[in-house]
Amino acid sequence: VRTPYQLHHGDLDVVVPLSSDQRYRTQLESAGTPHELHVYQGYDHNQVASDATVLERVRAWYARFGLF
Repeated sequence: VRTPYQLHHGDLDVVVPLSSDQRYRTQLESAGTPHELHVYQGYDHNQVASDATVLERVRAWYARFGLF
C-alpha cells in the first residue's frame, strides 16, 4: 500500500483484534507509507464508526491529502 492510510481502532473491539492494525501499521512503516493509527480507549468495533472525533480525524486526513 502506497496510498496514505489512516486506522481507527477501539481497544475493546472483539471483531477485529487491535494486534491486526498494529501489524498493519508495521507494514505501512516498512513501506514508507504515510499513516496514522488511532486507538480509542473504551470503544468497541461499532462505537468507533460513529464517534465524532473519528469523523473529524477522517475529514482532516482527507483534506490533508487533497481529497476535499
